[in-house]
Amino acid sequence: MQDKPLVSVIIPAYNRAKTLQRAIESVLAQSYQNFEIIIVDDASTDLTAETIKDFLTPKTRYFKHKNNKGPGAARNTGIKKSKGKFIAFLDSDDQWLPEKLEKQIEIFKKAPKKIALVGTNHYVVSPNEKKIGIKKTKSKKRLTPTLPSWVLHKRVFEKIGLFDQRFLINEDTEFFSRFRKKFSFDFIDTPLFNRYLSDDGVSRDIERMITKREKYLPKLKSERRLYAQYTNKLGKDYCQINQIKKAKECFLKAFITYPLNLGYLINFLRIKPKWISDSNIIRTKSGRYKVQI
Repeated sequence: MQDKPLVSVIIPAYNRAKTLQRAIESVLAQSYQNFEIIIVDDASTDLTAETIKDFLTPKTRYFKHKNNKGPGAARNTGIKKSKGKFIAFLDSDDQWLPEKLEKQIEIFKKAPKKIALVGTNHYVVSPNEKKIGIKKTKSKKRLTPTLPSWVLHKRVFEKIGLFDQRFLINEDTEFFSRFRKKFSFDFIDTPLFNRYLSDDGVSRDIERMITKREKYLPKLKSERRLYAQYTNKLGKDYCQINQIKKAKECFLKAFITYPLNLGYLINFLRIKPKWISDSNIIRTKSGRYKVQI
């Protein structure tokens, strides 16, 4: 491996004029300087294009979609335009710490070839710039797929393909499920970037997520496992804003759709409605579960 391989940093942006400069500057401030920045504007209607004008150099390139296609498509555009041996992602409203790339490239230099991705922990930061917590990578067996933490070999995309553009949210989760079948990963148990909450708070963030999930779910009905996975995630979102009835419905639907995952049933039983007891949940001859009323 060459001493300082080129890293392509991909920043997708949609109406992020207020935060994009902070993200770009955090890349420019890296202690590891052999990188290129690829900004992909997903058809923004604000001043995003004006914001980046002063940053455009041969090292920083800008591409704009004619139509809004979603974050997966924006990242795929960046990957196709990239020249680096490694690919890194940064969301346009987040911020890397200065030593992030350097520490991750050092891991790759010492790692066996099977290691194709290095992730990190991150700080959770309030809109008024206060660090309110640390989001930790859970373990080497279960890396939380938080895209701004990733640096990965470009060969990964050549082997397993790009992001699935059908996913308007959680495209990283779907991609990581494919990644784990072919490659291994490592992580740095240190926060190396800041993930900012939006100005209108956590509840509004969750409400936006719910809207996106509900819009996307019908497209997954033919894929039972993914449909159940995203219905379960929707249930967790409803729990966070205390809409318990809707959460129950989601957990139950997820389990009935894909009964091989008992975690969905456990989520449901923790907050099951009064009219359902454990004895009402029965297993049919085909192996599926149903609620007997």
